[in-house]
Amino acid sequence: MAERGFKMKKVGAFLLTLALALCACLFTVDTAVEAAAKLSTKKVTLEVGASKKIKVKGTKKKATWASDNTKVATVKSGKITAKAEGSCTVTAKVGSKTLKCSVKVVAKSSPFNTTVKVGSVTFPAVKSWTAMETAGASGVDMAQYNIDNTSFILLESVDIPAGAIKASDINKDNISLIGEMFVDAIATTVSSSDVKISVVTDGGVLYGKAVGTGKSNGVSVAYVMYYKITTSNFIVTAGMQLGTKVSSDLADITFEACKQAK
Repeated sequence: MAERGFKMKKVGAFLLTLALALCACLFTVDTAVEAAAKLSTKKVTLEVGASKKIKVKGTKKKATWASDNTKVATVKSGKITAKAEGSCTVTAKVGSKTLKCSVKVVAKSSPFNTTVKVGSVTFPAVKSWTAMETAGASGVDMAQYNIDNTSFILLESVDIPAGAIKASDINKDNISLIGEMFVDAIATTVSSSDVKISVVTDGGVLYGKAVGTGKSNGVSVAYVMYYKITTSNFIVTAGMQLGTKVSSDLADITFEACKQAK
């Protein structure tokens, strides 16, 4: 019986040794996996609004992602999205190892390379745009340009008599009211019945926005319009595209044209 007890102790000791050895092996393998893990890139430069996907390489373990300044850039499952100019660090934690990627966010490059004068207002423009139509009378001027075969942009300026508009008049309520007046005009022009009006703020400036679809000469057209008021001008930019939806590129360029017009 004593001999059997001795043998059981030896077996128990062997099993304990084996278990410790297995744990050591597993720990070594896990550590090796963490050591092999690395990011697909350690530096990223993005324009405001742009995104880039980075990956953890060398391991199948799940990473925990984070940004130390979400006002500059956010990250989700490795997808970094630029929010505002500045710098931050994106991290991916794999086990006990933290991988770092330096992120620099720069201003969005301008799509414009020239300017055009419409009435008393200067609008940004692109040299490749083809002039379609211009008109002007009694302080109301407009110019329409082909961007490509399916989209075009309208630039319009309306002179406001001196003293007619005060800075305090440029508020959300009045911007909305003007938008409602646009609804009837747009409905008549492109047979639209789904115009949506909203007010957006950018850089402390209020902009009216109108989006919708309609028909012109029997052809479906989608549009997005931005407008703003100054004490001397009412400024409008409208992007229009054949079909039922305005592309994000056309929407962006329409808004930028309105913002930069002066």
